Amino acid sequence: MSKSTQLTKKQLELIDDLFASKLNENEILRNHKVSRTLYNKWLADENFMRDFDSRISVALKRNAARLADNVSKAVEKLITMTEGDNDISRKACLDIIALQKHVLVNQPQIIVETKIPETPDNPPLSDEDAGKILAALADEK
Repeated sequence: MSKSTQLTKKQLELIDDLFASKLNENEILRNHKVSRTLYNKWLADENFMRDFDSRISVALKRNAARLADNVSKAVEKLITMTEGDNDISRKACLDIIALQKHVLVNQPQIIVETKIPETPDNPPLSDEDAGKILAALADEK
């Protein structure tokens, strides 16, 4: 483990390429003339990993922001795709149901506001049951 808290120029450049380059990890290591053994030592170094994890966190947050900005467009597109009598429209319906389940699971405040209470007379809808209902509705058209 490195005693220094600063990464070397070579380490920083390698990390930059890992996140910015279209090359795979082995190609990046070769381009920077870094052996797999040395890279594995860097991966065991807490300072290297702190910077590496920080870059991952930033990338995930950036992607989450992009997703949040575009989720309404995606939902609208899925909704328009449900207006048909084919496999694509059925798949779009299932995707909307899955998305709704994901939102409800990951947004507890929404569950409180929108979830219908589960009772013996009102069990939760499984993906399989939702598919059967959608197939039956499609057959009625």
